[in-house]
Amino acid sequence: MTASNPMVIARYFHPSSSMTWYATEYNVDEEVFYGYVTGFQFPEWGSFSLREFIELQLPYGLKIERDLWFTPKPIKQALKDDGQEL
Repeated sequence: MTASNPMVIARYFHPSSSMTWYATEYNVDEEVFYGYVTGFQFPEWGSFSLREFIELQLPYGLKIERDLWFTPKPIKQALKDDGQEL
């Protein structure tokens, strides 16, 4: 695996949209992930907060969910499995 194909350690998703977060790093002290986010007009690399995911209240009582069945894999494979590409 190279820097251009980092390992995704967790996958989060918005249950009523196409937004998906592919976490490649996690800072335990700050509770912040770094990874790739899709579902916007322009997918991008960036940071996202676990605390904000936990506290966010979506309509109908929904929350951002962690894909409990996801197994770590390189980002290119994770995106391919979801019908996307980097």
